[in-house]
Amino acid sequence: MNPRRKVEFRTANVLALPFEADRFDVVICESVIVFVEDKQQAIRECVRVTKPGGYVGLNETFWTQEPAPELVARARSFVGAEIPTVEVWQALWEESGLQDRVVRIHSLDPRAEIRDRMQWVG
Repeated sequence: MNPRRKVEFRTANVLALPFEADRFDVVICESVIVFVEDKQQAIRECVRVTKPGGYVGLNETFWTQEPAPELVARARSFVGAEIPTVEVWQALWEESGLQDRVVRIHSLDPRAEIRDRMQWVG
């Protein structure tokens, strides 16, 4: 890595990251783990490759309440993701072994989100 660069971006399989333990100061997953079946393993890998005192950041989608089964099936077929409830995400974080956990919940309007993404993609 160029010593003048402060950030290095890497792409890898989140279930088996090809990096040694305690490698990174910061690990960020943006809308990734929702598409992974073994979410706990993905979080374990993120934690494993993060240096002690480092940061793991996830930005993921979740249900604020338990949805109807047909809505879960529709979401899975539409976006290919298994979207957990906020309680499931919080349990996964609690099992992560991380000491200082901060969970921030931001609501969005699904119609506006879809409209914005369609405009962005074209």
